[in-house]
Amino acid sequence: MTPSERTTADLALRFEDYSDFGSTLDGKIALAFKATETFTLRGSLSSGFRAPSLQQRFFSSTFTDFISGEPVDVLLAPNGGEIARGPVFPDLTEEPR
Repeated sequence: MTPSERTTADLALRFEDYSDFGSTLDGKIALAFKATETFTLRGSLSSGFRAPSLQQRFFSSTFTDFISGEPVDVLLAPNGGEIARGPVFPDLTEEPR
């Protein structure tokens, strides 16, 4: 879209439907203003999110750490798993961008 000779605008909408997080409708607007032949001001605003990756949701591991010379087993529990489902750690949700 070209509102004037020196200004351009772009609009976009994106709909996504995730099996784990439901659906989302996100938008973006971008503007450019040509101040001179060699200088253009550009800017944009958008909404959106990033869903948690498979590794963030399902990875688990156990390793031994040494604290003051004593071995201590450490468990990295998957989010939403039995151990992590306490009052301290809520389930992962989408991350706003």
